Amino acid sequence: MTRSSVAHLAIAAGAIGMLTGSAVLAAAGSDLTPIQSGLDYHSFANIEQFRVTHVDLNLRVDFVNKVLFGVVALEVKRLDPTATQLVLDSRDLDIRDVSEKPSSVIGALSKSETTWVSRPFHVGKSDPLLGSPLVIELPPSKKPTEYIRIEYQASRSASALQWLTPKQTKHKAFLYTDSEPIGARSWIPLQDTPQVRAGYSAVILTDNDVLAVMSAKNDPKVKRKGEYAFVMQDPVPSCLIALAVGDLRFKQTGARTGVYAEKPLLDQAASLHVRVRSFRTGAAFAFGATQVNVLAPFPNYQPGPAPTNNDSLVLRVAYGQTSVLLEGDAESPIEDAMVAHANLPGQGLQSTLLKVGHHGSITSTRPEFLALVRPQWAVISCGLHNRYGHPRPEVLEELQEAKIRTLSTDINGISCFTLNGQSLTPDYGCK
Repeated sequence: MTRSSVAHLAIAAGAIGMLTGSAVLAAAGSDLTPIQSGLDYHSFANIEQFRVTHVDLNLRVDFVNKVLFGVVALEVKRLDPTATQLVLDSRDLDIRDVSEKPSSVIGALSKSETTWVSRPFHVGKSDPLLGSPLVIELPPSKKPTEYIRIEYQASRSASALQWLTPKQTKHKAFLYTDSEPIGARSWIPLQDTPQVRAGYSAVILTDNDVLAVMSAKNDPKVKRKGEYAFVMQDPVPSCLIALAVGDLRFKQTGARTGVYAEKPLLDQAASLHVRVRSFRTGAAFAFGATQVNVLAPFPNYQPGPAPTNNDSLVLRVAYGQTSVLLEGDAESPIEDAMVAHANLPGQGLQSTLLKVGHHGSITSTRPEFLALVRPQWAVISCGLHNRYGHPRPEVLEELQEAKIRTLSTDINGISCFTLNGQSLTPDYGCK
């Protein structure tokens, strides 16, 4: 922000930045077709009957043929004892075999180490966007947990697998995954929806001259041996299961930070000296006449190894008598804590404009929190017909009952707000 008579803020599709403009919200169209709340239109998974709770991978990386192949074992919580079909998401996967473990303890992935019973399955009709449902036949059961083992090979053209040639890297072949928003199903058959979160473990087999890293705990001192093991204990959505394989090196850049890169780029990557500052409640700083107060996370908050919504930095930005509360993806536990501390100096919540937490999810915008913020305006950043069902009708009703004028990027598109220190002026369409 600048030393001028107007405070400027930009919010675009969930990303927040300080600009010399106004509060900006980007959207994709104005289709008012109603959608069913809570239904993920971008997944075939029957999550009301089964929920995957753990994913166990054993995959071979084949750079010559540019494919991944191996086995995934799924630990599945059975919610409906009468259900006879487990439906998973897949896209262009060559499913070789599906089997079920009759015992209650998941075993090693090798069939020689435990007993697996083959199950009938079929791959449904392909959709150009969603891929195909993988339908696995199961007998009705009162067992609380099912264990399913799937042998498969990912397609050479899998959308989430990015195969780079030595010419492209100017070094050696390189593989990385990009599973957002619904790409995980192109290299793992699973419930590819953010409504399901699962921990995962993996064994990745590679050539001896490359290193594999994943979105889990990595050991920078691991020796190159062509076999790498990973464990992610915290439940994560499928889009956050990530893999990279190449001639990677690690260089420490701080007490808790470091960078993985190919050797020719390692020093360059480390030399960027990107500083990562961690702010906690009570921190404050100014941009000219604009005051920024940090409301969350709290000093005793300990983030896990995987990112979560409650890791969000919550800021209150004030200019004169006008202010904006930027809630990020913070959910109800953080909101409750902010309410409890609202009477402390620098931690007040009342704001002219509220950027609604977590894209209008039901997990945020609790009534007690909203009552203390008391915004005149609210803005929700979300895409049209998004797979998460945001914003939730319950949140919209709550905002309406509080007589808060609300804009949502999926319906209203781009809008601008000018905060001049005395009042807020909207500019629909930023004309």
